[in-house]
Amino acid sequence: MKTPYADLTTRQIAGHTAGIPHRPASQKARNKHYTNVKQTLSFFDEISLLSQPDSTYQYSTLGYNLLAILIEEISGKPYADFMREDIFIPLHMQQTSPDDPTGFSEQDAQMYYLNKGKLKQEKKIQDGSYKLAGAGFRSTSEDLVRMMRAYANGFLSEAVVQEMFRSHRLRTGEETQVGIGWRINRDISGNPTIEHAGS
Repeated sequence: MKTPYADLTTRQIAGHTAGIPHRPASQKARNKHYTNVKQTLSFFDEISLLSQPDSTYQYSTLGYNLLAILIEEISGKPYADFMREDIFIPLHMQQTSPDDPTGFSEQDAQMYYLNKGKLKQEKKIQDGSYKLAGAGFRSTSEDLVRMMRAYANGFLSEAVVQEMFRSHRLRTGEETQVGIGWRINRDISGNPTIEHAGS
C-alpha cells in the first residue's frame, strides 16, 4: 500500500514543507530510548500529514529522522557513525557527539526555562535519541565555528552550499526563507544571515 510519504522529496523534507508533524504523537514515544534511527519509523504509523506538500512551512524534527534513514541507506553506515566518520572527525569537531543522557558531567551546559518570569533549571534530563538527526547532538560553540568555516573553505562544493542556502518556494510562489536545514534572515543592513533551522 502506498504511504502518504512515498512522493515526498528530500528538499521538501529538509525545507519543512512536506507537511510532516514536528514530533511523535505520544509522549511515551519521546521518553523511550532508541538505539538506532530506523526504530523511529514506527512514529509514522501514528501520524498523518498536516498539509499537502509545498502548501505551507511547518518545522518537523521527524522529517530529519527520514533524512537520517536515507543517509544510512546510501552510506551503509548507522547515522551516528556516518556523522562521526564523515563530518566530525574530518572537521576536528572533537566535542560533538550524540546527546547521551547518561554521559552528562559538570562541564556540560545546563538546560534552563522561564516560568512566570523566573529562570528555572531543568532538572529532568531528556533522552534525545528519538530526534537524533534533528536535535540529538551535543556540541560546543568552537565545534560549530569549525563546521561553518568548513562550508566556506571547500569541505562542500560552492554549488552545494548555495543550494543549502537557497530558499524553498511554496506552490503559491512565496519563499519560506528556509533552505536545506538552514533559515535565511537579514541583518539591519539588509545583508543575509543564516541560522540552523533546528529545534
